Amino acid sequence: CWGQNALGQLGNGTAVPGQWPAGRPVAGIHRATAVTVGLDHSCALIDDGSLWCWGSNGGICPRSLDCSDRTEGEDPTDRRALCGQLGNGSTADSVVPVRVLLDEPVLSADAGDLFTCAVGRSGRVYCWGCNFGGQVTGRDSIPSGYYPRPIPLRVPPYNPALDQRFRGPGR
Repeated sequence: CWGQNALGQLGNGTAVPGQWPAGRPVAGIHRATAVTVGLDHSCALIDDGSLWCWGSNGGICPRSLDCSDRTEGEDPTDRRALCGQLGNGSTADSVVPVRVLLDEPVLSADAGDLFTCAVGRSGRVYCWGCNFGGQVTGRDSIPSGYYPRPIPLRVPPYNPALDQRFRGPGR
């Protein structure tokens, strides 16, 4: 990985601010089949179906929300929310990859700003991290908060007939 590394998002064992213009190996990652990056965290899918993430495990709470129950410190102006987008059950940042706590192999994953989602071999969708807009639970901020462990979403099964109806004929 290369780029900014103030929060360990390069996964090279350091959190040195500044830019790293040349690629560096991610500590302990071998046989990766895919990589996805969020705002300040990164994840790699390994050929055995495991998912590993590193970097920031929190972020800035939107001003429109009261995040006092999930922010660091006692200062009410501190807006750093503890999200858990690394998916290892913690809200601590990590400068090295940590394994995402999933009960099944992962087929694909995508990292968002303060959350991450993955598709398991069963087809089930899992998401974790901050749920400020329903991106983790599938419900619009209810409950708002953070989910440091993957939770399954209830996604209706794909129906090709409905897809064709909404896209129109011949599309």
